[in-house]
Amino acid sequence: MAESGESGYSGGLEPVTNCDLLVIETRISFPREDVVALLKEGDALKVALQLSGGTPVVVVMHKGQVAGEVTSQKVQRLPEYIIRGTDYVATVISKNNGQLRVRIRAIE
Repeated sequence: MAESGESGYSGGLEPVTNCDLLVIETRISFPREDVVALLKEGDALKVALQLSGGTPVVVVMHKGQVAGEVTSQKVQRLPEYIIRGTDYVATVISKNNGQLRVRIRAIE
């Protein structure tokens, strides 16, 4: 069962293995205040990979600037899926005191 309103499963109890079906709702970690200030509910953010100490980190970007990182355990396979060529979008579902919650899904 998902904790804290986060989901990494889509329909049923088995983990998602199809990169196109992955849907994750999570809070953004390490939000950049200057970028987050420009965002509102419903905005679409690019999901990308950046290297940090040689390790791929999932980030969300607005107009080429990093808004924050996605560090939820629910995104463990997301870097692999992005490397394989699946593109994802993160839609802002809430913004509260500089904190963002997003829903990440594959772009069709």
